[in-house]
Amino acid sequence: MKPEESSKHENQGELFRNRLDQILDHSHPLYQIANKIDWEKFEKEFGKYYTEKTGRPGSYESAC
Repeated sequence: MKPEESSKHENQGELFRNRLDQILDHSHPLYQIANKIDWEKFEKEFGKYYTEKTGRPGSYESAC
């Protein structure tokens, strides 16, 4: 019995890709603190300073 075409292609790209939560140590203090932080509050406060658009590339003079 052959697998369905859609299921064969959907998971193929994820074969060697691990999810970050599978790699990290759940008992590490920073991991535990990260789950207690209200990230939405930070996004509301600091999100206005960032954009999802791509900005202009830096000039050569500013890189030196």
